[in-house]
Amino acid sequence: MISEILKKDYDNLEPDYLYDTLTDISAYSIKKMGVKAIALDLDNTVLPYGSFSFDEKYTEWVKAMNESGIPVIIISNTVLSRAFILSKKLGGIPFVAPAFKPSVLGLKLASKKMNIPASKIAMIGDQADTDILAANKIGAVSIKVNGIKERETKRARVSKKTAVAALISTIR
Repeated sequence: MISEILKKDYDNLEPDYLYDTLTDISAYSIKKMGVKAIALDLDNTVLPYGSFSFDEKYTEWVKAMNESGIPVIIISNTVLSRAFILSKKLGGIPFVAPAFKPSVLGLKLASKKMNIPASKIAMIGDQADTDILAANKIGAVSIKVNGIKERETKRARVSKKTAVAALISTIR
């Protein structure tokens, strides 16, 4: 039973579309997919993990989508206060946070909030095991982009600190 569930989730990790970056996705491409709205991940899709700063090109991208008649909503696992601040920076777009991806809860709320069926929403994000999985589970269009920056694991940070400490000790 559990192996069947895991296999089903594994099969759901494949995105419908792949793009290098968020800004490579045009309104024309979105419309061609039959999509009516965009659910947008934040961390590593629009800005580095935990950051509050991002390139202005992302604000322009959101604005271009909205002007093309494609509303954008943030669907993020971040905390509510951070999502609120970042939504304002992205032009005051709506948000659902925390979304608890890979749960479909965030996408269900977005669908209801926007009055658009989940099947007509594109979930754009950098993580197959959260963004893509949630989209595929609910029947949304899944679009994976390469992350802005590879997330450094705790083990890698500890390893770097150990390596730096060892290097410093050899210099002394």
